[in-house]
Amino acid sequence: MTRRKLSSGMQAALQRTQAVHQEIQSLQRERAPVQYLHVDELRPSRFQARMDFTGLDSLARDIEQHGVLVPLLARPVEGGAELMAGERRWRASRLAAATVPERAYVPVMVREATDEEARLFGLRENLEREDLNGYEVASAALELAALGLTTTAQDVRARLTRRSGVEPEVEAALQDALTVLGRDLTRLSFTKHYLPLLDLPDALREAIRRGASYNAVRLLRRATPDQQAEWLPRIESGEWGVRDVEAALQGARAGATVPPSGAAPTLAEETRRVFRLASPRRIERLDAGRQKRLQKLLREVEALLQNGGE
Repeated sequence: MTRRKLSSGMQAALQRTQAVHQEIQSLQRERAPVQYLHVDELRPSRFQARMDFTGLDSLARDIEQHGVLVPLLARPVEGGAELMAGERRWRASRLAAATVPERAYVPVMVREATDEEARLFGLRENLEREDLNGYEVASAALELAALGLTTTAQDVRARLTRRSGVEPEVEAALQDALTVLGRDLTRLSFTKHYLPLLDLPDALREAIRRGASYNAVRLLRRATPDQQAEWLPRIESGEWGVRDVEAALQGARAGATVPPSGAAPTLAEETRRVFRLASPRRIERLDAGRQKRLQKLLREVEALLQNGGE
């Protein structure tokens, strides 16, 4: 995409996020005093836009063996502490504690921070990533545009969707934000395809956070609450992918019934389900031993299928 020149407001906003980020990172480098807190004393950041928490199982296994080596960062809030950095390690520690109870205590650097500082730090953390999904893009774009306009994300969203029209400065702020995020989108495309993702029901958002396929889960916006409750476990288990959800939605519109979740899948369905798990990212997360074992199993499967077709 063509790199447009950012407005002075957006440049100032980015400088603010960078300043807060550098200040907090310097604290981490200085190794401020570390406390050991129980995972239940910590809670996720209210300003965390990240939804991708896949790969927690392998991280949890590492924590079971070695513990959390890099301290989490949190700020004191009423009733405990709120994370600013390290939510993946926190979530993985909760999993590890089920097997090794002492892993429920994690090293945490606790520092005072205002809501604004936490918001800016969380936003900058997301800007450093290149793998933002649609929900994260929508959230980050609104936050960035709001910083450029010195207002709130809620206000920007309301002004983007006014029937009376969008003010030029709001449209410019959104385009600045999308440029920073590296997204070549028009305002109409953003409001039609990205903004609605922020209205995902809590159950769907949490499923994505737990590692369910983002693209499959977001399709459930078009399903009824009962259908969402029935189909979501299938997505989380890996039984269903995007095509399965699309087929179920199409079948529901045509009046067809979806087989009950207790029905045993056919061998072909089970095979497709397993191979859908073989994404490049999942394979890369396997250690050398598991990758070697996977190669052996694949050769056996290939031989079975080839011999069966003769």
